[in-house]
Amino acid sequence: MQRLSTVFFALLIVVFSACESDDVTPQDCIEVKVVEAYCTGDAVLQIITPSAQSFGETWTSNRGTTYENVFSTSLTCHFDYDAYGDGQVFSIKLSNSPQNGDNCFYCAMLVTGLPETFSHIEVTDACGRIAD
Repeated sequence: MQRLSTVFFALLIVVFSACESDDVTPQDCIEVKVVEAYCTGDAVLQIITPSAQSFGETWTSNRGTTYENVFSTSLTCHFDYDAYGDGQVFSIKLSNSPQNGDNCFYCAMLVTGLPETFSHIEVTDACGRIAD
């Protein structure tokens, strides 16, 4: 009986340690920057917020550049490339659904080789400046 209790206790520790405190949730405000963007609205964002970097992955672009803490997403057709498209940091929240409520035209380019980690996003001004 004591051995069974020890096994149960060890299993309980494993279960609780699997739940990391730095898991990213859709409510979290995350600072990112665009590192790759394609005419279809597909993009690769690099996570700047240290507590959210575990959400991203290491990825090498088709140009041979390796990025840390990145994920892929689809940008809305009204994404402000002038403000955010040249490496400027901006705030987002992860979303469970696309934010394209409008009828947009995208080019027919099929982009392959994007990071496997994907999330829809919502650009937000709700967070304060977290990092440079």
